[in-house]
Amino acid sequence: MSADGISVSGRSSAPRPGTTSYVRFRTGSSHYAAGAGAGAGASAGVAVTVGLWRPDGRVAGLFLGHAELFADLLGVPSGIGDVINDECSVDDSVLEAFCAASLAEYGATDQGIQRTLTVGFIATALVLLDRAGRPVPTTVATEQRAAWAALRDQHAAVMPR
Repeated sequence: MSADGISVSGRSSAPRPGTTSYVRFRTGSSHYAAGAGAGAGASAGVAVTVGLWRPDGRVAGLFLGHAELFADLLGVPSGIGDVINDECSVDDSVLEAFCAASLAEYGATDQGIQRTLTVGFIATALVLLDRAGRPVPTTVATEQRAAWAALRDQHAAVMPR
């Protein structure tokens, strides 16, 4: 468990009184920029991390717990790593597949409570995906993509970087 009350397994414990910790969600090394200092015409790139979200520790723990439950339910990895030193690495290509599977499950179930319990989590995951430069997965119908994009945008407005 880190000093901020977030365990490396993603589960949250109550923060210490009088402290507020934050967790920085960042992409891993799948984003590259033109290599600084590379010779003219060089194609080498420099790994760049992209800041996706900076929630307080309790919210981060709640989100990570949901991600773990969804990954278990769907049988696919989420792409969302453990919290280490107040940072959480996100593999955006794995997250994209996870979001596609989550949206497919949402669309396939007729369980109203399951849909209600999952819609906020999916919208939050879609914000991370969008901020990593990836669109709402195209595995859902066009009108559903538009609805998910609108919900994602609502969530993004209250998700600090």
